[in-house]
Amino acid sequence: MNGPKARLDLLHSSILSRVVGYLGPWDIEVLSCVNKRLRAASLPVLFRAVKFEFSKTGLNGLKRLSGSDIRQYVVSLTYVAPEILKPEILNFESFGSEILTPDDYVDCVFGRDSFLCEFPSYMLAYDVLRDICEEQRNIVGSDLERIALSSIFTEFPTLESLNVWFCRTIEEEEWIESVLARGLTTEESREYYYDAIRNAIKVARESGSIRNSICLSYTELPT
Repeated sequence: MNGPKARLDLLHSSILSRVVGYLGPWDIEVLSCVNKRLRAASLPVLFRAVKFEFSKTGLNGLKRLSGSDIRQYVVSLTYVAPEILKPEILNFESFGSEILTPDDYVDCVFGRDSFLCEFPSYMLAYDVLRDICEEQRNIVGSDLERIALSSIFTEFPTLESLNVWFCRTIEEEEWIESVLARGLTTEESREYYYDAIRNAIKVARESGSIRNSICLSYTELPT
């Protein structure tokens, strides 16, 4: 136990890569901050599989990644695609009379699975849902979405697959999923993402630099 210790960054590259492969994500992040050689060994593992979501933060992150040197390590991308909220939610009168009445919300709060999460007041719930809806409306059909998604097919030289994961919501609050299940999202959510990906491919093809070897798949996330 007290014998000589080998420095990790002095190991042969092939051995170092195997060691990094056995580490967890957090350990690899820490290791990548030690020095340049360990960072070089860590980046291909850290960024081999990247997940981003339908949000300003997620799409801006993808856009930044597509313009960085790190993009050369990305082999797999996962796009987490939440259901799109009905735009009528932005109008409180429509929301309260047609989409989710106070009585409907009470039924939700005291429903069968209500003990699993804590619900906010009706007005606070509306504020949260309105904010989500506003952000989604600002993204739909925007330049940010178009540029970020089209970069998938032009800017990642080693990318092999793109998986679109459909889910109810990307929000962490558990009550949101229960409320959205009451018909607050559009029936065309999936079709919207299909169209967005098709348009991204079209934009990439028109740019003349599209890559043709990316496997595209769609998956339903477990609820």
